[in-house]
Amino acid sequence: MEITITQTFEVTTKDIQDLMVCALEGGINHWCDKAVVKVAPVEDWKYASDVLGLTGGVLELTDVDGGKWELTQEKLLKGIEMEIINDEFNSFQDLIENHDADTADNIVQYALFNDITYA
Repeated sequence: MEITITQTFEVTTKDIQDLMVCALEGGINHWCDKAVVKVAPVEDWKYASDVLGLTGGVLELTDVDGGKWELTQEKLLKGIEMEIINDEFNSFQDLIENHDADTADNIVQYALFNDITYA
């Protein structure tokens, strides 16, 4: 018999900022040549990692092949969900407490490509 268990978790702005700092400062650098704030939901943002913590923010990521990808909060949340399922974290809290650059990279890749495209 197979069952599916669904967990609901609260993601804070700080959680998103922490994951994006990890991604932008090393996690995605092996495949992402450039990250640009395409839409900032507020005028007084300071770091690119802040933009996705607010609904409506968009980062444009350019991959090593010149492809451009838009990362939104909604996509990032889907990437978090996929990372929890595929890498067998016990919970969102487990992911937040134990993430590293590889985890952040996986989340962004799942968010953009629905898979790990760049190993």
